[in-house]
Amino acid sequence: MLFGGSPSYAKFGTTGNDLYESCKKFASSNEPPKDTMEAVNIGQCVGQVVGIMYLREKLGICVPGGVPLIQGVKVVVKFMDKHPEALNMPFAAIVYWGFNEAFPCPKE
Repeated sequence: MLFGGSPSYAKFGTTGNDLYESCKKFASSNEPPKDTMEAVNIGQCVGQVVGIMYLREKLGICVPGGVPLIQGVKVVVKFMDKHPEALNMPFAAIVYWGFNEAFPCPKE
């Protein structure tokens, strides 16, 4: 598993719990961040989503080219809503799993 590990791994990086509200705000609102910390968290959410979308082929995930950033963030928020048990995991893993669930690779 690419981003496997025990829940204790979460203490070494940003988790879904850390970024859930900020990702949700970015995906559903045009309001500016309420403070600097929220702006930083929105940036972390968006940055990790963009990074994984950019590296999709190298990571072996099948996000189609041309998927807009806002859709990518909405996919991740939907995954977190559907899988609250994963919120304590590293956020990059949640992004990866969310994209794999929303855009499964064709069976060979």
